[in-house]
Amino acid sequence: MMYSDLDSHVYALASMCAQKLGSNEIASAYAEKAVNADKEGHNENPRNRILYCTTLANLGMQNLASNDFQKAFVLFSGAILNYQSVQTKETNNISNEDVLKMYLAGRYAAFRLGKTNESDQWLRAAKAVQGIHAIQSK
Repeated sequence: MMYSDLDSHVYALASMCAQKLGSNEIASAYAEKAVNADKEGHNENPRNRILYCTTLANLGMQNLASNDFQKAFVLFSGAILNYQSVQTKETNNISNEDVLKMYLAGRYAAFRLGKTNESDQWLRAAKAVQGIHAIQSK
């Protein structure tokens, strides 16, 4: 299927609407479509990638709340990979505080599953974000 830039924008808008309505699964599905539309159109939009990251993190939080650590871990892994894949950090539509929460929640899911490598890696990343946040708030 060929996508246009308009498709990407429509999917992103649908995702944001679903997110506002608290429907994280629908929001994530549309955010993923926005990212795929970007790929097909060879026009990577960092904002859509971050939108997808936030929807995955929201789903991860939902699964943490229901003690489904395996599913939460998979979702946070996806969120973190998408966040880290964005090269132009100045276009991120995500606060350092939210990034910190994502790393720490992902770390908790990893820790509960005994995945010490990921747990340690995400703790180091959280500390780096925390250091940036401290510098920016001065």
